[in-house]
Amino acid sequence: MPEIQDISTDELQSNPEWGFSFSFNPESSDNLHLFCGPHKIEGAACPNCSKPLLRLVSLTATDLRLNVDPSKINAVHLLYCWTCSIPNGVFSYRLRPNGSVDLLNSPAPWDGAIDPRGPFDRYIGGPGGPYDGYNGRFPPRTIGLVPLSDLEQRNQKGGTFRQHAVP
Repeated sequence: MPEIQDISTDELQSNPEWGFSFSFNPESSDNLHLFCGPHKIEGAACPNCSKPLLRLVSLTATDLRLNVDPSKINAVHLLYCWTCSIPNGVFSYRLRPNGSVDLLNSPAPWDGAIDPRGPFDRYIGGPGGPYDGYNGRFPPRTIGLVPLSDLEQRNQKGGTFRQHAVP
């Protein structure tokens, strides 16, 4: 098994520094973002199973709290796939100024092997998804961002984060 590397909170600097939670009942005056729902993001197809990547959220760059320059990019898309090997390895992509994405890294396709410790010790998800009845479709919701409280922020920054390599 690969060696686990500890990362201190000083080494893990977020931008913006203050965290947010999602509000599914945003005020009309909030900067609004999009949670899930179908998308037409160019380049956002899973390289392993060829399905559209699941859009977890698209954060609008015009929300100044995010420290994103809207003249360079219009949204920050958080994308994922639950029906292949992506949850079990390094997955990265680049956001393009036109709203498309370029896939940079993804784990090798799931080979169907079952780990002797059980199917979910080695692979999360798999061709059927992470749970019975998963279809990869969620209705779109407009959301707002709510700054974390002081206590929530301290809890996020407390302790040491552990990062490990995937076998």
